[in-house]
Amino acid sequence: MLALSTGIARNKDEAGFVSRNFDKGYSSPPPATFTGESAACPGAPVSTVSVQDAAGLELTFTAPSNAQSLEFSFNFRTYDFPQYVCTIYNDSFWVSFAQANQDKNIAFDPSGDAVSGHSPFLTQCECPPGGPGTCAVGPGQPSFDCQGRELLDGTDFDGNTNPMPTYQGWTNGGTRWLRTTAPVVPNEKMKIRFVVFDGGVTAQGVTDHLLDSMVLVDRFKWSPLPAQNETSPE
Repeated sequence: MLALSTGIARNKDEAGFVSRNFDKGYSSPPPATFTGESAACPGAPVSTVSVQDAAGLELTFTAPSNAQSLEFSFNFRTYDFPQYVCTIYNDSFWVSFAQANQDKNIAFDPSGDAVSGHSPFLTQCECPPGGPGTCAVGPGQPSFDCQGRELLDGTDFDGNTNPMPTYQGWTNGGTRWLRTTAPVVPNEKMKIRFVVFDGGVTAQGVTDHLLDSMVLVDRFKWSPLPAQNETSPE
């Protein structure tokens, strides 16, 4: 299992744990095809000037001779939810895949956008007055199908760490386990990069280094069977 965090990937009882906000102090270019757009929040794109506190793992290898596709599972959780839904601040998980003259993100939400705190896949949450339900953070914002916090229990994401009274009754948010599949070309060299990053730069150039997010990636494997590129709940 791979854990990537824009903060510190630690459990609450481990040395070095920092809750909610950890500033790594660096910015970097976003992925090459990242647009910052989200169909869930039209008119509120994330800046593509830079991303902050990114963490990633890049792998280069040759696809097995009998492989027709690959697959992996992941879940994403973020402190951006619910306070920064449909704002210029939005953390994302991105999987760049390059093979046979293509380079694209292969892990995406139902609209084809990066999995993020705006994504309809974000169902690990509770909303006011405290519990599962379908709820929107505010007028004109997307509704979320909050199904509880089963996968967040025992982590710092399991409750409400937001200090603002406006968001009492909410929890932080995450996805369930999601499964991504993608076709591959046998015997061809390929590169895959898993990355999570804080997103948001104001018009004045102030960057978002706080409100961390993390992703767990597991069960990567090859398949001899063809598959479409898609991401769906397990």
